[in-house]
Amino acid sequence: MLDLFSVLYASYLLVTPVQGSVAAYQAQQARSELATAEQVARAIGDDIGAYYLLNKRIPADLKQAGYSKPLPDMIDSVQIRERDGILRVNMKDERFAGGGLIFNPSLTEGGSIQWRCSGVRLPWYWLPASCQAYRPATQPGAATP
Repeated sequence: MLDLFSVLYASYLLVTPVQGSVAAYQAQQARSELATAEQVARAIGDDIGAYYLLNKRIPADLKQAGYSKPLPDMIDSVQIRERDGILRVNMKDERFAGGGLIFNPSLTEGGSIQWRCSGVRLPWYWLPASCQAYRPATQPGAATP
């Protein structure tokens, strides 16, 4: 005859792997969505770079940069900060809790823009590999490896 402890322990052994599988699936979904967001941001960054080469200033918004494609559903918004050119991709889903990707520009010797990606308020292991290495000191909440 089974006692209560045996039943609870058996339930724990059955439920724990399922919970781990759900968490792993959710993390994989988050990584996939952030990889898509990175691709979109890099395309926008190319448009910003082309605009900068022609006009010697940062565009005010996506339209001025020449980016006209619709944003994927997982992206809530994309912001370009005119004063320093920082590009921020805000994710829509609540699991991202207002976090997103930040792209910091720097000028190369040839005058083109090079982008460094980092995460804000996101676990570092969700970030695309190219976004895990750089963490600007001025970005509170940026994920660190």
